[in-house]
Amino acid sequence: MNSFVSTMHRDFDASFSPITVFRLAIAPADAVSRCVGLWKMKGIRSERVGMREQFKQRGWSGTELVIGHSGRALLTDFFFNTRGLTLLLSQTSSFLPNRVKRAAITKIYVDIIARTIEDESGPMTELWCLADWATRINLSGFENSYIESSMRSLEESFNAQGILSAPVHHLDRKDIEPDIPLSVPELMAMRKAAQKRRR
Repeated sequence: MNSFVSTMHRDFDASFSPITVFRLAIAPADAVSRCVGLWKMKGIRSERVGMREQFKQRGWSGTELVIGHSGRALLTDFFFNTRGLTLLLSQTSSFLPNRVKRAAITKIYVDIIARTIEDESGPMTELWCLADWATRINLSGFENSYIESSMRSLEESFNAQGILSAPVHHLDRKDIEPDIPLSVPELMAMRKAAQKRRR
């Protein structure tokens, strides 16, 4: 990957948080269902079998979606290793439609979990949405832009439905509390357990 691609990724990463937390006036299972429905409208590849059970074992409603393909990594790296193209994309990626960005992105997991919490106004649902790069590398430069715009769409949709109870929070992985099952080691263990149960 050339220095121009790396620079573009740093520019995106400086302002992008991979975790968005919503507080909603609906039940946790309904929150997850609505969130999954919105992601499906954006063309997710699949839902990982067994992850609903893994989150349930930890006291959460939740699931894991898959976007993109890991096989695109080498092709994407080759395609975006062109200086002129990279400079152009760094300026225009935010204006491209999501279907174009989605066609170029490598494999991403989207983890969606929800639970009931108590605040001053009473019980409400806390919905967590995490974008997790399967390859730990953002090759095309579109991944962050695609996920960021998708998270904004979720916020707009929840607000339009009248179920958004508080401003959204944007967090990084380092901000996750121990009782939130979204750490890298825990998610890897859950994926492994889910895969074993499929055999």
